Amino acid sequence: MAMTESEINQLVLDNMGFVVSIAQQYRNLGNDLDLDDLISEGTIAMLKAARKWDPDKGVRFVNYAVHDIRKAMERALPESVITTEALPEKLKAGKPLTNDAAEDNDLFSNLAPVIEYLNEREQQVIIAYYGIGTGERYTMEEIGEQLGYTRERVRQIRKTAERKMRRILNHNVFI
Repeated sequence: MAMTESEINQLVLDNMGFVVSIAQQYRNLGNDLDLDDLISEGTIAMLKAARKWDPDKGVRFVNYAVHDIRKAMERALPESVITTEALPEKLKAGKPLTNDAAEDNDLFSNLAPVIEYLNEREQQVIIAYYGIGTGERYTMEEIGEQLGYTRERVRQIRKTAERKMRRILNHNVFI
């Protein structure tokens, strides 16, 4: 059964917090775009998605609309904002980086904005493990000794950080 225009409007109003949270993520990229502009773009996209959404198909509305909302906001972002095309294919694909510190430093020079959105512990592990900025790489055991963690805990932190970075890169969303 098709939704009425008032039901569509209510659906959009009920989910405005979702649009605002996505807009804030994009706003945190450090660009000059006004938060209100991002919210406007996202709201328009959400309204279009609401008109196409079929509640009988069993898909939650926010799951249905999130792609359209993000794409609309991405189109509104200035070109200077980092895009996934400028970032390491290996990391986007979930593959480990090489042992060539020089190559990895070149790759990671594009990742500085992404690394900033990791928590402090994850930043420390990623920077030390890949030798970012120094070219001096440390083993997980050495990092663990410096930070007071076991080698296994450092591995877990590194994997979590890499997963976050991949998610950010693949979705152009800074967490």
